[in-house]
Amino acid sequence: MSRLKAYCPRCLAELEGRDSDRIVCRRCSAEYTWKHYEPLMRLAYAAVRYGYQYRARYEADLAAGDVQSRYALPFPDGAAVFIALAAVSGIIGGASYDLVKSVVARLLRRFSSDTSDLMRFDRSVLDEEEEREKFLKYILEFVFTPDDIDPAVTSLLVEEMRAEGKLARLWDYERGDPMPEDILVFARDLVEGGDKPPPVDLVSFWSALPKNDGE
Repeated sequence: MSRLKAYCPRCLAELEGRDSDRIVCRRCSAEYTWKHYEPLMRLAYAAVRYGYQYRARYEADLAAGDVQSRYALPFPDGAAVFIALAAVSGIIGGASYDLVKSVVARLLRRFSSDTSDLMRFDRSVLDEEEEREKFLKYILEFVFTPDDIDPAVTSLLVEEMRAEGKLARLWDYERGDPMPEDILVFARDLVEGGDKPPPVDLVSFWSALPKNDGE
């Protein structure tokens, strides 16, 4: 898996220079600390990969009668992860659901105009309002209320995390070379009620985001 792109929450430009802890956006000059930003991306990646992609697939299988196979679904890209992070940070930041929903829809429109592979794992997230609602609902449930997920689905998600830990690299760091289990353990901890990144970092991310098309 190629290195996941990171974006500036203020102006949505791609962030570069992750070889050092301090990142300065080349477009708007906003500054970020990678040690604070990276855990947020890891949280959102887990929510997209397992909370939405695999949950939706396994729910469909169970509804049809049984799970017939395991899947190797396309990896979510940086834009999808960024949008999920916006949703999670909005709830932590005290925003209303309607405002979070509006910001997610705006970001989907913004990224779809210049990112050809955005949501390539499910184009219906871009094209269908019902699927956008599902994407947002599943992301938030995975992070905040994992008990709302069918236990049978949760068991399948944990199995998938273990399988991917053996077969694929899920995170490409520029510094160090941790085992792929890092992100899998993090995801399993979320499902089991583990700690999230510090709320202050999520609130700061949400505060930086433009809330409408005119900002």
